Amino acid sequence: MLRVRVAVNPVVNVPSDFRVCGELVISTSPISLLGEVNPESGEVLGIGSVVNKIFIFPSAVGSTVGSYVLYGLRVKGKCPKAIVVKDVDTVTIVGAVLADIPLLRLVSSEWVKIVELLRGGRSRLQGCLEDGYLVVEERYS
Repeated sequence: MLRVRVAVNPVVNVPSDFRVCGELVISTSPISLLGEVNPESGEVLGIGSVVNKIFIFPSAVGSTVGSYVLYGLRVKGKCPKAIVVKDVDTVTIVGAVLADIPLLRLVSSEWVKIVELLRGGRSRLQGCLEDGYLVVEERYS
């Protein structure tokens, strides 16, 4: 069974006893929160739903209105359980604060592990965020 530990640091909305598990939705490309995320459905173009999942992407790009898209996900009940990014940016931080979504940052060298997971053709991954790590496992069912 595949099992990978990826180090993360809390950014906002991450209490000391934080633990969340779920399906991983991963983009290896930066995300335009305004252009690619539908706050009505929780769908991300080319990726699928992030509703109640752990959403991982390198960074956000584009308009500062992206913060309000994350807030819109919360209002509509369509937000992810947590967001994990490679590079922290103001738009994602403000959006996570407004939407009360836990936001974590990958330790700088750990992005390679995420990319390698996808390069291996694995598409059904689940993980748990706890104690400074994202523990990733392949889901077979």
